[in-house]
Amino acid sequence: MRLSPRKRLRSPRQVARRRRMLIFRAGILSLLVVLLLGGLIAGTHVSAIQITDVVVEGNGVTAKSALSASVSEALEGMYFPYIPKSNVFLYPKDTIQAKVLAEFPRLESLSFERLDTHTLSVHFKEYNAEALYCREACYFLNNEGYIFAEAPEFSGTLLVRFTGGSVIGEPVGKQFVSASEFKKLLQFIAGVAVEGFDIETIALLPEGDAKATVKEGTAILFSRIVSVPVTLENLQAALSSEALVGGLSDVDYIDLRFGNRVYFKKKTEADDTASGDVE
Repeated sequence: MRLSPRKRLRSPRQVARRRRMLIFRAGILSLLVVLLLGGLIAGTHVSAIQITDVVVEGNGVTAKSALSASVSEALEGMYFPYIPKSNVFLYPKDTIQAKVLAEFPRLESLSFERLDTHTLSVHFKEYNAEALYCREACYFLNNEGYIFAEAPEFSGTLLVRFTGGSVIGEPVGKQFVSASEFKKLLQFIAGVAVEGFDIETIALLPEGDAKATVKEGTAILFSRIVSVPVTLENLQAALSSEALVGGLSDVDYIDLRFGNRVYFKKKTEADDTASGDVE
């Protein structure tokens, strides 16, 4: 029978000495960690790597001085609260971008570049205006129906004017309609233009309907629920019919809301209820 060796017993003095040694080592390790962290934090405060200049670049009407001031404001203060946000390697890019885009709805995007250890370059891109949303005043819409700025007062424009919808309160920064629906409306405008007619206004009506008015003064009623290709196909069929062979110049309205049965009314008809239809 093999006996296992008996464990060596430590005296109370040895136990206390070992405990003191462990505490000493832990203290030394903690001190080294604190010194290391302190050194790293102190290094983030070195003036040679602090952003002191913000250069704004981009084409548009956005005031560069105001944009620069907004970025500089976001660089103030500290993280946690020991590390400066102005450190050229640690500046809060995502926070700056979110702040500036919220303050300047006209801007589509921002990009950043370190020119040197003191200078941050900010390049902005503004939205392109695709149409106007009008009520008491008119506002610019981008290609997704986002209202990004108030438009100046002017008469005559190549941009289609939209009215109606459900925008409440201050419109800037809101969607006129969903991006997918607005793209369908732009598709309809482009399709009508292919037929030789330029739409000037579109009014959104209840029940998913809409009324477009072309340059000739003719109103085109259509459903926003029906697919655009189907609506345009019905318009093409109606325009190629004998009843509308002369185009829309003498037509008061044309109604495309009832499938392949298209109704219209000539401007010369005195009775508002008098109309024709084509299939």
